[in-house]
Amino acid sequence: MSKAKVLITKRVYPEAVALLQEKFEVDYEGTDAGLTTAQLVERARGCQAVVSQLTDKLGAEVTAQLEGVKIIANVAVGYDNIDVPAATARGILVTNTPGVLTETTADFAFSLLMSAARRIPEAHAFVHSGEWKTWLIDLWPARTSLERRWGSSAWAGSAWLWRGGRAASA
Repeated sequence: MSKAKVLITKRVYPEAVALLQEKFEVDYEGTDAGLTTAQLVERARGCQAVVSQLTDKLGAEVTAQLEGVKIIANVAVGYDNIDVPAATARGILVTNTPGVLTETTADFAFSLLMSAARRIPEAHAFVHSGEWKTWLIDLWPARTSLERRWGSSAWAGSAWLWRGGRAASA
């Protein structure tokens, strides 16, 4: 029995390609540039599946040319790059990867918050400007949540509590 054929339109993780190659005949475009629309349509001939990415514009005029394609698996959270009603009208199932960036987005948001709270962009610019000469106790201080709530004297108290808590648990 012959294997179903899958077109991967752009570079993806090698593990994903290997997994697909176990079950399918894979036509893989392993470049970051990917395929032009004309190349995608040409190489999709004879394929039952297309693994696309958000840079692949699959409008009604493109999906109308995807003879035999049963599924477009979009490697993206959304599917704004695909005319889903046009694909559906042709019997092509469209999938995406919802939630794949949820943790990454949360990590990035937290990183931005910490960067702002610790004044990292300002300090980075200061160091690269050549103005930094040596360490100083009050150079680029970041205010802690305790300081914001109870004033700068909370720094000493919070340090004492942290050290005391460590010592008590030892």
